[in-house]
Amino acid sequence: MYPAGGGTTREHCTGPGVDDLQGSIAAEQLAADEERKIRPEVARVREAWSCRRGPLVLSQSGCARRNAPPAGSIVVFVRISHRPYAPTLCARDRLATITNETRRGTTGGPRQALNYSMTNIPTCKAPDPDTHRPRYRPPAGACDAHCHIFGPGDRYPYAADRTYTPPDAPLARFKELQGILGLERAVLVNASCHGSDNTVIVDAIAQSEGRYRGVANADNSFTERDFEKLHEAGFRGVRFNFVKHLGGMPDMDEFWHILARIRPFGWHVDLHFDAADLVEFDALLHKLPVPFIIDHMGRIPTKAGLGQAPFRTLLELARRHPDCWVKVSGSERISSAGPPFTDAVPFARALIEAIPDRILWGTDWPHPNIARHMPNDGDLVDLIPLIAPDAATQRKILVDNPHRLYGFGAVGQARPAGA
Repeated sequence: MYPAGGGTTREHCTGPGVDDLQGSIAAEQLAADEERKIRPEVARVREAWSCRRGPLVLSQSGCARRNAPPAGSIVVFVRISHRPYAPTLCARDRLATITNETRRGTTGGPRQALNYSMTNIPTCKAPDPDTHRPRYRPPAGACDAHCHIFGPGDRYPYAADRTYTPPDAPLARFKELQGILGLERAVLVNASCHGSDNTVIVDAIAQSEGRYRGVANADNSFTERDFEKLHEAGFRGVRFNFVKHLGGMPDMDEFWHILARIRPFGWHVDLHFDAADLVEFDALLHKLPVPFIIDHMGRIPTKAGLGQAPFRTLLELARRHPDCWVKVSGSERISSAGPPFTDAVPFARALIEAIPDRILWGTDWPHPNIARHMPNDGDLVDLIPLIAPDAATQRKILVDNPHRLYGFGAVGQARPAGA
């Protein structure tokens, strides 16, 4: 619809059904967790095409492997595409494309929807380009224990099945950021937009003179030798996303298989949950065979208070499980008050008081999929003395804990001793 409802279809003469249905609808720049904003437009398209044969089926991302559409359905794939980030673009310059894709069955019978999901590929907002120098100066050897390197895409291509497209945030820009913030070490978490290709992180670690470690993405195709090479390159963990805006719960057979693969290397698993997942998967977390880290304070929404069930569950888990670590990152993600995100401070302090020896801190630069307030990383560093008021605790969180977990120094050992 350009912009008042135009569109195109193409019907093949080989049988009933619509093979291709496309329309463009005006959309604001969306974060990956804001797909609900396009649903009114999807409903309008649904109504506009109600004369077509079969119901119009709209599925949330990640459902393709678990559900099948009703027989005779016309399945709509929703793909959000944005032009590269430019602050001057108006909302009308960004378009959402709704595409129906169906295929003929192999026997020549009625058309069937063979691949079924909502594919939402928004372009993320870029990070704040004007990082200010924080008032707080971290101790020597301080580590940003959760950050990403994105691209550049022409050298490190993004995965075709990604759920978002980030603006390039290359290693050179990250090095500049660390200099401004007064940080020396980093744990580079390979983001889902790069799929299971960890090359961008391998190359960054190789240029770091032992100051960076990595957390990988992996799948069932990874062999023991693949993990051994990653260990030699400086990786010390794998990450799994459970959050809905990145596809929801992973394949759990693959999940357990990979944990068994990494255990001999002494690795941990990073777990990215929505708050409700902490309650749902509490029993699973108590059974994990490797140390695990809960990212971004479990994405607990501050507006629900310290007494909310997911936060109580997280605190209890942290106290009782000796292999549970928590990152007091993501203040900008859980805040309801907005910058400078001080409403996240009581949650971070409660976690630090519970398990000071198993707390990590990170910026989460370049902040993919931020829906509301893009943080200035200088503000995030200035939260550190608020969440950890004394110098000893600050050093523990920024230096001692990451050094103990990631073993900063020379990278080259193939395996931990005795593994």
